[in-house]
Amino acid sequence: MKRVAWNHKVALLKALLDHTSWGDRALMLCVLVASAGFIPWLQSGLPGAAAVIHLNNEVVATLSLQREGEFSWQGPLGETVVQVKGGKIRVVRDPGPRQLCVLQGWISRAGQALVCLPNRVLIQIPGQPRYDSLVR
Repeated sequence: MKRVAWNHKVALLKALLDHTSWGDRALMLCVLVASAGFIPWLQSGLPGAAAVIHLNNEVVATLSLQREGEFSWQGPLGETVVQVKGGKIRVVRDPGPRQLCVLQGWISRAGQALVCLPNRVLIQIPGQPRYDSLVR
């Protein structure tokens, strides 16, 4: 079944290429290269030096992103475990039912934040981001 779907995609790609001129292909390639060139610009921001941990809207700790280790805090639902490594920070474990803050992964740039809403934990890297907003 998967083989049929793959063959169908290859056939569609061949049909597309048969109906385009060399100029169309060159234009598609230029658009692809130009859009890929924006990825480093979006990723580049000022690296953060520290992360501020909020629990129930109160600052409970400020962690240097240069000091590696695991740290934990007790929230209303249970323990939230945070890991700092290589200038980045992430949530390793959280008692939240959907694990959204764990799935957010690592952050390291000014203006980024990890939110563990059910357990009322917010991890924020202070500073101004390079851009106002980004939609994924």
